[in-house]
Amino acid sequence: HLGSLGVIVALVCGLSAATRAPAASASPLVAAATTAVPTSEVSRCVVDADKRAAPAVVLFGETVAVTIRVRVICAGEQFPLHLVLVLDESASMAGAPINQLKTAASLLVRGLDLPNSPGTKIGVVGFNQQARRLIRLSNVENEVLGAVAGLRAQGQTRIDLGIQLGTAVLSQGRGGLGRNNLSEAMVVVSDGLNNAGPAPVLAAAQRARGQGILIAAVCAGPECDRPTMRQVATSPSLYFEANNPGDLITVFKELQRRLRNIA
Repeated sequence: HLGSLGVIVALVCGLSAATRAPAASASPLVAAATTAVPTSEVSRCVVDADKRAAPAVVLFGETVAVTIRVRVICAGEQFPLHLVLVLDESASMAGAPINQLKTAASLLVRGLDLPNSPGTKIGVVGFNQQARRLIRLSNVENEVLGAVAGLRAQGQTRIDLGIQLGTAVLSQGRGGLGRNNLSEAMVVVSDGLNNAGPAPVLAAAQRARGQGILIAAVCAGPECDRPTMRQVATSPSLYFEANNPGDLITVFKELQRRLRNIA
């Protein structure tokens, strides 16, 4: 697992002549981080440093801001995982399907061990003819389980609206973390055809993937739109079929294993 620690140091200094900022050289911070490790030990951390000056060209007597960014990446630390579950709660999911979906999703949430994984956060979106956010990204297990329990089966099916809202939940949860500093994943479950046709679904999935979001697609039941859901998934290995409600638990256990490996 990879984690990152960003350290930003801003130095404001005056240059005594018109000049272009020199190329970055070895930073004292990098040297300190490198020499702090005893010679008898092998560090599992790698230091990545960058130094930039703004503006690049200044006149005599003007000031320039020099920003030094140091990132330490250490093997064995947890890389933050943000996951959103985009779950079908249309009328066709009534009865055993919605109950099995709740059970399977709850097993996934518990399996990601939120109490002992502070970098992992889960959000939940339900969709029928509309999409609703049941919970924003959260690291509190009971809150996420309560959101899953709030699924209700009614209405039609708009997978595209669910994916759009799921993407927004992940975007809003980034905060100060750049997309390069965390893993983002979406699990989309549907049992039927999109009422607005496949094109909006594929467009919404493409926009999400364009943001670096990993999408797993789960086709639940015999009426699911398999060709569309296959294209929703980031790769064929992230497309799953649950031909009967009981298969959802098996699929979500496999998703748990996959997600723990990318965290």
